[in-house]
Amino acid sequence: MSYQRGEDSGPVPLSDLLVPTLSRLGLKTRAQFAQLLGAWSPVVGDMVAAHTSPIAFLRGRLTVETDSPAMGHQLHLQRQTIVDGLNQKLGERVVFDIRFRLAGDKDLTDGSRRGR
Repeated sequence: MSYQRGEDSGPVPLSDLLVPTLSRLGLKTRAQFAQLLGAWSPVVGDMVAAHTSPIAFLRGRLTVETDSPAMGHQLHLQRQTIVDGLNQKLGERVVFDIRFRLAGDKDLTDGSRRGR
């Protein structure tokens, strides 16, 4: 996106300005994570967003904490739909996988639980 002096195209989403700037500074993954945070609720819905929290993004894998094992399991079953929705919202293929884990616990999608 380029702006010329004197051109007023109206309000611009902050992510449209920050992401290219962060990318130029070598912070592309952080910029993508910021975009994902903004896209999470519109993609999964307010009810799911209230019970989940994206906490990390590395090499195309988004890690999301849930407040219940049932929520983590249900989202694990829908993960490809969520991945597709996030990528569509961002306009490019950024997310390749999502891992869900219980807040304060291990990854729920690997079949094991810490301390049990």
